[in-house]
Amino acid sequence: MKALLVFGGSRGDVQPGVLVAKELMRRGHEVQLAVPPNFVEFAAENGVTAAGCGMDTRVSLHSDTEIGNVGPIARLRSLREQSHHGFDTMAADLLALDSDADLVVGGLVDEEVARGVAARIGAPAFAVLHFYPVRPSRTVAVLPNDFGTRIPGALNKAAWKLGLGVRALDIKGQVDRLEAGRPAPAELAIQVYDDKLFPGLRQEWGGRNPFVGFVTPPAGYRVADEDTELTRWLDAGSAPVYVGFGSMPIPDLGATVDQIQTACRRFGRRMLFVGGWNEVEDTCSGDVAMVRSVDHATVLPRCAAVVHHGGAGTTAAALRAGVPSVVCSFLGDQKYWGHCLRELKIGAVMSFSRLSAATMTAALEEVLAPECAERAARFAVDFEDDGAPKTVDLLERFVAENVPARKVSG
Repeated sequence: MKALLVFGGSRGDVQPGVLVAKELMRRGHEVQLAVPPNFVEFAAENGVTAAGCGMDTRVSLHSDTEIGNVGPIARLRSLREQSHHGFDTMAADLLALDSDADLVVGGLVDEEVARGVAARIGAPAFAVLHFYPVRPSRTVAVLPNDFGTRIPGALNKAAWKLGLGVRALDIKGQVDRLEAGRPAPAELAIQVYDDKLFPGLRQEWGGRNPFVGFVTPPAGYRVADEDTELTRWLDAGSAPVYVGFGSMPIPDLGATVDQIQTACRRFGRRMLFVGGWNEVEDTCSGDVAMVRSVDHATVLPRCAAVVHHGGAGTTAAALRAGVPSVVCSFLGDQKYWGHCLRELKIGAVMSFSRLSAATMTAALEEVLAPECAERAARFAVDFEDDGAPKTVDLLERFVAENVPARKVSG
């Protein structure tokens, strides 16, 4: 099998693509991986050669946060322009790869452009990995708030269809130009999250959208070197509150740290702040540790709560560790993940723009309660980390059913 994998977005969007690429390669398949230019090195560090395609994620995320400071109409106009530019840039870069893949696999961020490229190059099969349930359903609230949970099922499903239809109409011209009249490939949508987070969804969808669980690094796989100074700090006291916003740029880092630290101290908790893409100076002293990065699988189980942006990757890591979350959402599916965790009573949620010492105190009071911690720990018991092998199992079966045998063997 020859596969072209297209995974744009932030670290949490790209890492599943790298893991699936590694599993495909391990099974002897020929893989071409396309990621944003700023993640080519990350892929190489994980044993996968990748081509830099599309926009640099650091640039686009900073643009998103700057757009958030303008009015709603101007914000929508700017987001639309940026989305269209990103589509065209990614499409041009992917076509330049001159791929003759049997299968094109896209992530949620670049689903439409990956599908269009599959049609354009004549790939018989296209699969998309959904990190959140975006296909229309009665089960998953179309609005991530209390009002959304009260919308009747049929109306909720219709609203999902309307939203997806508006998006499709908005980029129809770009998609048509990319596909150039070529026939659409066979399609498979794989759900790469735990369906237990959305009770009733598996039953509603049946086998149409198969679930494989989160695509996370397997047990024992380290994504960061051990920090001996941090380990000593963790050993020296009680479980801290982890704070990290991944790829999200923080407008006023100092004020954010002070606000969350104030809230942590009200509960006698130490704070571990992980800078991610925000520059911090490593220090581990007293009740505060600040580091650039950590290995989530090693560190999160030692924490009392996880304060984060609500990306799919960090959400999965917190669930895997059995630790409650406080989601401070910025954009995209983050607010949906926060709402999901709150509905299951294993987390709290707020918009990052509403973060203050008072709101963080209220959120920590909720998630540090013993009953919340117990629910989160119970969820972790059944967490599975074989999402990548399960995904490749489905891809191999899908290709066998939809690609002529002579092409698969070639």
